[in-house]
Amino acid sequence: MDAIRSGLRGISPVAVGMTEKRFANIRSDFVAAVKTTGLMPASGAVKKTLSSGWAKLFERLLGRRAHIGLARLARFASGEGIEPSEVNDEVIHRFIVAVRERSLHRRPNTLHRQVTQIWNEAARDPALKLQPVTVVSFRGPPKRIDWALLPARFRQDVDNHLAWAGGADPFAADARSRALAPRSLRLRRAMPPSRPW
Repeated sequence: MDAIRSGLRGISPVAVGMTEKRFANIRSDFVAAVKTTGLMPASGAVKKTLSSGWAKLFERLLGRRAHIGLARLARFASGEGIEPSEVNDEVIHRFIVAVRERSLHRRPNTLHRQVTQIWNEAARDPALKLQPVTVVSFRGPPKRIDWALLPARFRQDVDNHLAWAGGADPFAADARSRALAPRSLRLRRAMPPSRPW
């Protein structure tokens, strides 16, 4: 499923002559067909009805965001016999594994983060007696290149630019009307902006 999901991610429905809705229906029909053949085990995740515990929780949850955001988790947990009070990091992990292995959800990482955030919002209500879970982050550390590994010409260009920005020659024809502060110059060298200076 991961490989198929990756392939579908690169397809634009408009480019192949269909609407977004039609494309989504094809994805859904494909997953249903695979489950029917037995190639992929059907699990409690496909169960449509909620257990009494989940039904009671949804009656007490306020707002559309919570109902929509937790619906998939609720169906999975109901099918697995897991009550809301038993949801923890391990249950969330099993849920996301099922999503990855048994569906073509476009952004399982985004789903993982959203479900945990919405769950924790609900868990703030002590009357619901829910355990908070870990909100994961999929952002890696920022990528940096060692200054010494950059070409000498590039480093010289940066030095020239920073000298100009710092007002090294206030009488130059292209001098800045106002020189940057020393702190701003240090920040520019340490972390160049994503847009042109």
